[in-house]
Amino acid sequence: MTCGKNFKHKFIHPGTGGHFKCKDPNVSVRKLKSKWVLGNRLLYIGQTRRSLRERIALFAAFGSGYPVAHRGGRYIWQIKNATSNLYVHCEEIGNPRAREKEEIAKFEKKYKKLPFANLIR
Repeated sequence: MTCGKNFKHKFIHPGTGGHFKCKDPNVSVRKLKSKWVLGNRLLYIGQTRRSLRERIALFAAFGSGYPVAHRGGRYIWQIKNATSNLYVHCEEIGNPRAREKEEIAKFEKKYKKLPFANLIR
C-alpha cells in the first residue's frame, strides 16, 4: 500500500480498525510517529495465499470497523482519512511469502526500518 505524492498524514486514536476477538488494534500516536518512514510513500508490504480479491476485501472490512480476522497492516487504519490518496498495488507471483520477505528486506536495508504498517519481517 502506498500513499499519494502530496499525502499529508495525521494519526488518530482510536483508528477505524475492527476489534477481532476483543483485541484492540490501536497503538499510541507516539508509536505511529516512530514507525513513520520519512521520504517514502510505501506504507505496507503484504501477501496472501488466498485470492487477492478476498485479501483486499478483508483488509477494507477491517478498516471499516468490522471484527474480521485481518490484522496485517492495521496501523493504516490509524491514519486520518486513510482511504484518501492511499493505493493498493498488486502483482501475482509464484511464492508470495518469499517475495514479501525479499521486498521487506530491501526496504529495511535502504531505510533501516520496516515499512510503516509492517510489524514483522
